[in-house]
Amino acid sequence: MGQIMSSKNNQPDFFMPAGIDPPENEAQLLTRAQGLAGLCIGQLAHQLQMELPSLKKHGKGFTGQLIETALGATAGNKAHPDFENLGIELKTLPVSPKGQVLETTFVCSIDLKAGFEKSWRDSRTFHKIEKVLFFPVEDDDSKNWHDLRLGMPFLWSPSADEEALLAQDWHDHMEIIGQGLSDGISARRGKVLQVRPKAANSRVRRQAMDAWGDAFEAKPIGFYLRRQFTQALLDRALAAK
Repeated sequence: MGQIMSSKNNQPDFFMPAGIDPPENEAQLLTRAQGLAGLCIGQLAHQLQMELPSLKKHGKGFTGQLIETALGATAGNKAHPDFENLGIELKTLPVSPKGQVLETTFVCSIDLKAGFEKSWRDSRTFHKIEKVLFFPVEDDDSKNWHDLRLGMPFLWSPSADEEALLAQDWHDHMEIIGQGLSDGISARRGKVLQVRPKAANSRVRRQAMDAWGDAFEAKPIGFYLRRQFTQALLDRALAAK
């Protein structure tokens, strides 16, 4: 995977135990994150004394939790960015051996009980992607998932052009959600930001409220960044090395 899967640090005894303090500033966070590049998931879990799920399918989200612990993230499941004092969100990017981003990137759940959010800059979505630490993670079915490596992380904030695209998609989606039509939103809608179901199956329903305060039942949904968008960010980060 080229430079993104740096083997700079690949020894299982280089890091620190769990319970690390939150990073004091952006530079410290990035230094810590870059120090993890090249490690295998199993190596990092061993150092942090965190028990690995036996199968990859049972460990969905575990890699992100592992990296959060290693870097001193504080938000947990709260709506705030993972590194609350810095306003930085952590997002893992599953990447193929050829450097291809394999999945859309979850941004946040959409609170359907809150009705229609009117301001992009005040939205939970904006604050979740205002500044992001992207962490590529190898995803290769030919390997034991414990042996998959962590790539070289990079910090990103949307440029003016990127934010304009994100904001336009957000407004388009929120207009439909505010009309109580969230179940009808197609994943094909949105140039860079899409809406997808966020539930175990299609039968799950949650109480929702439209812009006029009328309650209705709807599928849990969330905002996701398209693969093409995060691929461009990854390619740009690689080119800057």
